Amino acid sequence: MDERWLVLAFRLLLGAVFLMAGLNKLPLLRQLPEDVLKYGILKKPYATVYAVSLPVIELGLAVLLFSGFLPQLAAAFSIGLLATFMIAVGSAMIRRLSLDCTCFGLLYREKVGWHTQIRDLIMILLAAYALLFGDTTYSLSSMLSDPDGSAPALTAIVLTFAASSWISALSLRLHLRTTRS
Repeated sequence: MDERWLVLAFRLLLGAVFLMAGLNKLPLLRQLPEDVLKYGILKKPYATVYAVSLPVIELGLAVLLFSGFLPQLAAAFSIGLLATFMIAVGSAMIRRLSLDCTCFGLLYREKVGWHTQIRDLIMILLAAYALLFGDTTYSLSSMLSDPDGSAPALTAIVLTFAASSWISALSLRLHLRTTRS
């Protein structure tokens, strides 16, 4: 497989994860600071800033990863963000805290543990590969300026974005139904 396609696949996978995580945290903006405080790492003002900015950062990374604009920067920031998650979860595991991971907001909840660490490590490895080997070959701007041969990549980007948006919309819709009942 051409490594450019592999980088695109990793970018799209990471973009989909960040899109779904960011969108599904938005309805929980009031609850997120309390969830962050439970880790016992940040004081309340910092936990609030971190928690409220987290969905915005995730959505920004999703846009950069899907568009291919500044792909190395997006990969580097993805690694940094995921590292903060791993530090928090590792700290909770060492202190034997039983915490719910709000990684995906409304979409999915689980207790933090080794599976959380492994998932984040895999995403860090995907982002590291994109950082080391990525370029703007399959960025939206390059595909729109030279559409010959870009149709499969553009289709992959659009379908991945649409699928992850659809999953998030279903989750948000279900949340709205349950909160109104």
